[in-house]
Parts: sequence; C-alpha cells; structure tokens
Amino acid sequence: MTLFFPKRLVLTILFLIGIGGNAICISQENEQIKRLQRTIFIYNFAQQVSWPNALDITTFKIGVLGPDRTVIDLHAMAQKRKIGVLPVEIVRFQKIKDIDGVQLLYVNNDFNFDIGYILTKISNKGILLVTEDYAYNSSMINMVNVGDSFEYEVNRSNLEGAGFKVSSSLFQHAVSDAEKWKELYKASEATRLESEKEQLELLENKESEISPR
Repeated sequence: MTLFFPKRLVLTILFLIGIGGNAICISQENEQIKRLQRTIFIYNFAQQVSWPNALDITTFKIGVLGPDRTVIDLHAMAQKRKIGVLPVEIVRFQKIKDIDGVQLLYVNNDFNFDIGYILTKISNKGILLVTEDYAYNSSMINMVNVGDSFEYEVNRSNLEGAGFKVSSSLFQHAVSDAEKWKELYKASEATRLESEKEQLELLENKESEISPR
C-alpha cells in the first residue's frame, strides 16, 4: 500500500527536520570543542609533573575510569602527540580495584566514583589523579568546564604526598580559593542549562512560526 502526503505537509516536516538539525550541529560543535580542550588540558598536566620513577617509564600510560568517551579523544591525541619523549598508551578501567600500571588516571564525576576510595586504591602506585567536577581540594588536579575551556585547582598536599614534583606554573594558573571554585562550578552548570534552554526555544519558536501556516 502506497501512502501519499500533501506537498505542504512534506515541506513542513523537512523544514522542522532542518531546524532541528541546525540545533544539533551547534550542540555537537560545542561538544567537540569541549572534548578537545579537555584532552589538551590532561596532556598539559602530564607535561608539568615529574614522576618519582621517571627513569623507569618507557611508555606513558593514561587510564580512564568508567564508560567515559574521553578515552576515544585521548587515544586520538596519543596518535600524534607524546608526553615528553614518551609514546602514550590509553587504558580503560571499569572498576576502581583494577586500576594499576598507569602514570595518570582521569575520572569524571558524571560516573559517581568515590574520590576517597580512588585515592586509597592508587596510594603508593605513582599515579597522578586528574578529575573533573569533583569538590574543591578533594583530588590531586581537579578540572571544571567554563565556556569552551577549563579551569582547574591543585591539591599540593596530595601531589607532594604521592611523591610528585610539580612545575611552579601549574600552581600559578590554578584556582586557589574554594569559593571561587564553587562559583566556577555554578557558572559551568548555568552555561550548560542555558545552552539546552536556547536550543529548545529555537525549536519551539520555529514550530510556532510554522503552525499557523
């Protein structure tokens, strides 16, 4: 059985699909920028830290905890960029208890891993912990997305306690105030919500323009 639709209806549907597609493209472009910036920040952190067993490292391994697609972005970067003179390998861990054999571990708070438990499990393993969106001073290096880039804060005590030597520039550019960190986190959430709201309003406005026709 063949179905026929009025030409005006077909054009309206195609127009709505086009508007929705534009909103999705904008969202995807913003997300791509964010993903690239995150990867660059993680690599830059690694460049500014010295490991206690640096002479024994032949391949720099970065671990990602959980079902995080950041592992894809880090792997892509590893194909064209080294850390120091070392080639880079990316490893995924599904469980905290399995974490081992990496120099840096990235964890996003979106996946609700307990930061205290992670620190306990990686203690004395020479693993630099880089987190995103965790509470102030709870990690070693903690990031938060602001606009199309990131801000970060550094826990000197946790870093030095793990035997890491850190460049002075890492501390100079870090957020050093808990209240400032809270403001940045709120700003990050507000930006995300505003972006979602704008995309929804765009679709609703275009739909309302078409409806009377």
